[in-house]
Amino acid sequence: MRLKRKHKIILFVLALGIVLYCSSQWIINYFLDQYLPEIIKEKNDSPYDLTYQSVHYSLAERKLTVKGIEIQPKASQTADSISYIKGTLKQINIQQVAIWNLIKRHNLTAQSIAVMHPDIEVFQTKTVADTLKKDQPQFIKSIDIQEIIVNQAHLAIRDVEQDLRIQEIYNFNAELKGIHMGVETQDKPIPFTYKDYVMSCDSMYSLINNNHRLKIGSIQINQDQINTSNLSLQPLLELKEKSELPPRLLSIEAPALVFKGTDWGYKNQTAFYLHIDSIKTPAVRIAVQENTASLQKPKEKTVKSPKLFPFDLSIDKIAVDGIHLNSLEQWIVEQGGLVLHRIKNQAQDRLHVGGIHIHTPKIRQQQHNKPQTKTPKQVIHFDDLVQIDTLAIHQGSFTATKGKNNAHLLQTKAIDALVEDIRIDAHTLTQTIPFAYRDLSFSSEELQWNTGRFYDLKIGKIQGKNTNLTCSDFELMPKYGRKKMVSMFKYADDIFTIKTKSIVLDNYNWGFDKQDVLFVKADKIRFDQVQANIFRDKTPEFNMSIKPLFSKKLREIPFTLAVQKVQIANSTLEYEEYDQKAVAPGKLTFGSFNAVIQNVYSGYQQTKLPTTTIAVDARFMNAAPLHVDWSFNILNRSDAFHISGTIQNFPADAMQPFLQPYVKASTEGKLDLVKFNFSGNNKVATGTFAMNYHDLKVNLYRKNGEKKRKILSKVGNWFIHKNSAGELKQVEIKKVNRIEEKSFFNYLWLCILQGLKQTIL
Repeated sequence: MRLKRKHKIILFVLALGIVLYCSSQWIINYFLDQYLPEIIKEKNDSPYDLTYQSVHYSLAERKLTVKGIEIQPKASQTADSISYIKGTLKQINIQQVAIWNLIKRHNLTAQSIAVMHPDIEVFQTKTVADTLKKDQPQFIKSIDIQEIIVNQAHLAIRDVEQDLRIQEIYNFNAELKGIHMGVETQDKPIPFTYKDYVMSCDSMYSLINNNHRLKIGSIQINQDQINTSNLSLQPLLELKEKSELPPRLLSIEAPALVFKGTDWGYKNQTAFYLHIDSIKTPAVRIAVQENTASLQKPKEKTVKSPKLFPFDLSIDKIAVDGIHLNSLEQWIVEQGGLVLHRIKNQAQDRLHVGGIHIHTPKIRQQQHNKPQTKTPKQVIHFDDLVQIDTLAIHQGSFTATKGKNNAHLLQTKAIDALVEDIRIDAHTLTQTIPFAYRDLSFSSEELQWNTGRFYDLKIGKIQGKNTNLTCSDFELMPKYGRKKMVSMFKYADDIFTIKTKSIVLDNYNWGFDKQDVLFVKADKIRFDQVQANIFRDKTPEFNMSIKPLFSKKLREIPFTLAVQKVQIANSTLEYEEYDQKAVAPGKLTFGSFNAVIQNVYSGYQQTKLPTTTIAVDARFMNAAPLHVDWSFNILNRSDAFHISGTIQNFPADAMQPFLQPYVKASTEGKLDLVKFNFSGNNKVATGTFAMNYHDLKVNLYRKNGEKKRKILSKVGNWFIHKNSAGELKQVEIKKVNRIEEKSFFNYLWLCILQGLKQTIL
């Protein structure tokens, strides 16, 4: 069958087209083979040689494929003192290439470029004149690509001098779309703009400093979100011996991190900025370990602290669902959640945090028995300013333990706290409390404190706001019964049992002065409804050490104490005393006890102080009104004091709870008025004693404290003046020498006893 003319023409055209296509394909590839190396050489003003194994252009697909690419530093860049790059690229695919522009103008214009399996190594030195830091090569200006794709890249950065791996990224994939390169972008740190991007890698390694490395399991990045998995910051144990590492090592682990709403770039050539809407992680584990094998001895030195963030940073929210912190096996935080709001850092200015909220943290302090070594002082020059609007803790708990068995020392729960307007700067960091604040409020419940061998302290609830503090249901209780406690004493001592409905501090302040010494100050402390019992068993050996008077005790407190007023209201004070001859403890009771103590100071660094005054009103033995005025000045080194008091309408038989079981005696009659007025010092006391009494009588008992010794009682009463004839009988007491091994109250009793002898005998 013969072809028609028109079919022959069509076949000819097709054949001609195929010939022309193949010819063009061959010519273009021939030109690329012959002249592309020259074009690269002409445009390549970088410090690197670029070579390849083959190049192919598909005219139909407008696709340029380059295979077997190698990047090597030029001969002038291989010196050991210069940083350089070398590596290979399996293949580069360039789509929609403007081939005429490439051939004619030697400029590469294309739709997209795909880099396949690049394997790049950066060899880095500390030389200032680094080739890596030179200005942008001019050949970049000859490239105009709208989309860049990187597939399965491997990047490593190595320290030439130390032969260390500094950074490494495995299986990196990226796709950047809507790229624009122009005159306005060519001199910027990132020489192009883009509309969208997606990046990922299987794992990343980074040497943070000489002692720690960072590993991330995987990273996925797009324009709206960054996801990471298995982030781990650990000491460089795989590269160094522990002895080469510092005394303290930091570890951080986060199973997952999600960054949403990320935006970053440069405002100008150097002003980098980063904005993140939110950061979230289910948990963060932080551990600070003590490296006992370290040979690096800490030295006293001055350290200039770098900027916390040397760029503009804004983060709307950071949320950590679970905090796990272990600092030197001493401070441990578990289960707590953390939320930070409105974080904004202005480079060279300040870091501002709107709010830090910590919820339900379990905080434990572990005290070890090993002696603590004193760390040399480091002076830190802090150039930043940190401001925090609010720091809030909600429903936290705290436990302090000690020893291998983790015995509880202190514990409390339901901790709520709010600190407002916190400021951290160069000045505050020089203080023992390294921050300043405007307002503070807090509360906690069920505080229990193991004060030591003998006592437990409990507080039902603590509430505080700024300079006011209230403690409810305070208890100081012995750990054991009286018999057990006494058996544990080396010398005879008091056993205290104290319960208080409330303790209120008004306008109190505490802290540390410039010499790092504690100070405690308050306008007023009020104790309400105190139930106090003091028991002394005199069976153990008496302690013959000198007992200082209260003025000396205050004078020798080694820190600043300044309380203008102490008030004790609506209280009861009991004193019990027992010895081997007693049937039972003798008890003295002061009911309806009210006291006002003015000017409670320590003598630390003081040269002049007001007189301390104590005014007491009570019902002695719950039977008669008692009033006492007592005063001294703590700076008086002779411990001079003055004490006076009165008891009115006291029935003598009210002393039976003390006298009959303890002294095996009782009294009858009535003391209409007892007055005393004594002055003394730490050696001797004098003064006056006066009584108005009638029908005074003494009864003596046998060993069982019950059956009367009638004859001895009768003989004893012969020596007693039964009454004062309706008059106040006053005497000037003989000098009373203080027994320095006994307390002030024994001293006072000796003065009263001397007055009784001179009055009724």
